Amino acid sequence: MLFSWVDRWYGEGEACETALPETERTSAQTDCRADHGQLFPYRIGEKLPTMHSEPPSNSAPFRVLNFCHTMASANKSNGYEDVASVFITGRGRNSSGVGASVVAGWSQTLPGGGTVLDLGCGTGVPISQVLIEHGLKVYGVDASPTIVAAFRARFPGVPVECAAVEDSDFFARTFDGVVAWGLFFLLDAEVQRRLIKKIAGVLQSGGRLLFTAPNESGSFPPDVMTGRPQFSLGYEEYRKALEAEGVSLVGTHRDEGENHYYFAQKM
Repeated sequence: MLFSWVDRWYGEGEACETALPETERTSAQTDCRADHGQLFPYRIGEKLPTMHSEPPSNSAPFRVLNFCHTMASANKSNGYEDVASVFITGRGRNSSGVGASVVAGWSQTLPGGGTVLDLGCGTGVPISQVLIEHGLKVYGVDASPTIVAAFRARFPGVPVECAAVEDSDFFARTFDGVVAWGLFFLLDAEVQRRLIKKIAGVLQSGGRLLFTAPNESGSFPPDVMTGRPQFSLGYEEYRKALEAEGVSLVGTHRDEGENHYYFAQKM
């Protein structure tokens, strides 16, 4: 049975029902806690060694972007600017939300103090927060001005950009890791492929990528929070797209909320 992936965004003690009124969820029927067990049960081949690296050569002091590039940024938020208040009071405040434990495990494969680009960062909770707590330097990107403002209020010292992820200025940098939780399947197929190419370009040698998207290919029921379409390239196409850019798929995982994770590394 297929569900909107937003249904799994609400962690322990929070609602994750399958229907929404316009402004808020009204019942709590399903426990969507993330898997706290083995992180990588379906590994492909041997685990690749963690590649340590020096800080990026372009590590000049960052400039906090206090505005969206244009009003088009809000239009490219895939509907999340329209439901920002609901999102912020739900997943946007849950530090132990779905995905936190998996990202925490993934962060241990990165060099200490390394840099991570969080695409579709939302409020920074829980994904950016977990990375920061593990000593990593996070750069966030999100296209919703309201949600970005919430990120800045929560993490005032962390660089965050209000822009469509595929248009981010942070792609002029390099990173030890890139994470895109709950993002890819909200983008058009062409944008997903273009984003993979951009991610490969900013990952340092040995750099790691974590993203979520259905294992199956094709269209999925509309996102229950925004009503927007969802589309996955599917396992094989993601693998091929990554390999074409010099990035190897090294593992997958499905958590208790049925979120499917892809783990990749740049050669």
